[in-house]
Amino acid sequence: MHPHHLPSLFALPFLLLLPPSILALTLPPNTTTSPLTSEITCLTPRYRWNYINVPDCMHALRQLPTTHHPGAFHSGGADDEFRLLKTVSQGDCSVRFQLVDDVRGGVTVESSWLALRTTAAELVWACALKMEMGQTRGGGTTAGARDGIRVSVQKRGTGAVDFL
Repeated sequence: MHPHHLPSLFALPFLLLLPPSILALTLPPNTTTSPLTSEITCLTPRYRWNYINVPDCMHALRQLPTTHHPGAFHSGGADDEFRLLKTVSQGDCSVRFQLVDDVRGGVTVESSWLALRTTAAELVWACALKMEMGQTRGGGTTAGARDGIRVSVQKRGTGAVDFL
């Protein structure tokens, strides 16, 4: 195992120092209260070095807005906080949010950044826990009203992967 990707046990002292709001996005989700209800797709790494780093993904998610109020996510028009395509990256991890169906433009999907952050965090954990030793290349799912927002997580610099 590459030293940069040490098991999460070594991260425990660091996690205990995080504020509760960050800790909620860092710990694995509670499966009984999980809002992750859409189908997920996880990718198995082809090589030992080709997997995402879970802490990098959690740090990337901290770059997103923290608002909990709902809004109409869109891909055109005003350049406001609800405009997609949005990609955030940190270290080895890239997290991408985009509308599923916006061929003509003008499509909007109701959701909130809190819901999207939570979905992305749970996607990272779901794929990491599903794979051997927590090693995954990432995955994808949908979120928002009518599952209208595609959420994907992958190793940074590997090019966009169409998970759904």
